[in-house]
Amino acid sequence: MEILHWLTVPTAAKRLGISNMSTYRAIEAGRMRAVETPLGILVDPASVEQQATWRARRARLERTERDYEWRQDKAEMRELIRVAAICDLELQRIHRLAARLEKHEVA
Repeated sequence: MEILHWLTVPTAAKRLGISNMSTYRAIEAGRMRAVETPLGILVDPASVEQQATWRARRARLERTERDYEWRQDKAEMRELIRVAAICDLELQRIHRLAARLEKHEVA
């Protein structure tokens, strides 16, 4: 365990793009390895890399889920537009038929 290359909590937090408090929580939860020294808490850089990889995977998964939901919403919207167009055509046909019936009744 070469502690010389270990990171301070603020440095680890900055690399992960999270707050110091979130870093402390991750350490307490056991998601990152750390030791307490007279200089303060130092975080294992390998743990920081693992956490960064996990966060990137989670972000990709969330993006994939959002994209899937967006595609589903887009497909549903296309179907609604198609149905609305059909209804509009049917309504126009009904109006034409009603106009023809009025002509025949008047005559």
